[in-house]
Amino acid sequence: MNVCFTEPDDNEVSISSGRPAYQSTTYGSAVAGRAVDGDPDTGSCTYYSVNPWWAVDLGEPVDVGSVTVTNDGNPYYRKCASQ
Repeated sequence: MNVCFTEPDDNEVSISSGRPAYQSTTYGSAVAGRAVDGDPDTGSCTYYSVNPWWAVDLGEPVDVGSVTVTNDGNPYYRKCASQ
């Protein structure tokens, strides 16, 4: 299984933008911070592993109403998500 993340859609608010991000492994150049760098054309991806994880440090406790994990359709990330 791989874990891939990208920026939220225009109608969503990201409390993670620009915050430090971490992941269990990295697939290619898709480092964790690319998921929260403010660029909708980038994203992060873990290398295939049994228990992949991704985390972001929000800097303080935050009440989170929802978390959305999506695949943006980019062929690179579609490949990542299928591995």
